[in-house]
Amino acid sequence: MMTNLNMETAEELQIANYGIGGHYDPHFDHARKEESKSFDTLGTGNRIATVLFYMTQPVHGGGTVFTDVKSTILPSKIANYGIGGHYDPHFDHARKEESKSFDTLGTGNRIATVLFYMTQPVHGGGTVFTDVKSTILPSKNDALFWYNLHKFGDGDTRTRHAACPVLVGIKWVSNKWIHERGNEFRRPCGLKISDYERFAGDLGFGPEPRVAPNLSPDLSKDIFNTI
Repeated sequence: MMTNLNMETAEELQIANYGIGGHYDPHFDHARKEESKSFDTLGTGNRIATVLFYMTQPVHGGGTVFTDVKSTILPSKIANYGIGGHYDPHFDHARKEESKSFDTLGTGNRIATVLFYMTQPVHGGGTVFTDVKSTILPSKNDALFWYNLHKFGDGDTRTRHAACPVLVGIKWVSNKWIHERGNEFRRPCGLKISDYERFAGDLGFGPEPRVAPNLSPDLSKDIFNTI
């Protein structure tokens, strides 16, 4: 388990199916003070944490919304790769000629990707970034994160990636795509050249880098001067 929590006292899995219009009203998973005896029969105390597995992905709707923090999580995309399973080189973000790809979502382009490795094949199944000649081998319960867009909004061509064929074993992955809407102040455009791109995981609150080693070689200073 990724959280390192003890699962011996966890409740049995609860499986739910939501058809068209299916929903669940706002609620807490834990017992509140006035419900302190809710789990007495179990003898395991209150619910310290929740793990919600999305087993399918609806075409539209079905998000999990946290009402107090105004946050909505859409179901992740889950993929299974058997022997020989692979995915051709591609970008996760919409390129300029595909600018209307996410119009129906109303959330803007895919600013970043989180790729969860749910299993670890015996051989093969790596994630390769073709432009930078880098390969990441799957490791169970690990996650890979990268930004798809530069800070000024254009797609980063170095994020072109592919899934290498699985040679032995099986590979399960889950994708979570993070969009531009709602992140305007978390990853804003910068005022300096070095602001426009930082290493993954830096949301802009760290010290100013002395140089910009992560700048794409196909970007010139003229681009920044015109923004």
